[in-house]
Amino acid sequence: MGKKLITTIALSATLSMLGGASTAMADPLSGPPSPGACNMLHANDAGLAGMMNDPHVFDIMIPKILASLGAGCAHP
Repeated sequence: MGKKLITTIALSATLSMLGGASTAMADPLSGPPSPGACNMLHANDAGLAGMMNDPHVFDIMIPKILASLGAGCAHP
């Protein structure tokens, strides 16, 4: 392969990854409800206390859990 072709491929791959990363980080609440959010309710007391100490608990984690519960997540 020529040096110019390798450079072009590397540049296009880098730009496509940067575009995907900015889209993914734009809105953490976009997308379908996360089954992982439902599993956060099954944590022990120490795990729940640690989650509540997270600075994003009210702007990201709680809305994700509520969306999962609204989508049919069952918490025993």
